[in-house]
Amino acid sequence: MVETREQQGRYMTSVEDFQASRRVLSVQARMLVDSLSWSGWTASSSKPAATWPAA
Repeated sequence: MVETREQQGRYMTSVEDFQASRRVLSVQARMLVDSLSWSGWTASSSKPAATWPAA
């Protein structure tokens, strides 16, 4: 019985650690997508900044 509780405790700790890592990854991914989606825009214009030389 004690061994089962210890196993459950380790399992729950593992699940909590996984969920925390998942939340961190989710926040970081959202920040990366936001930074990439705004990197081509200027603050004073609603058009994307020129990133390619004019042909």
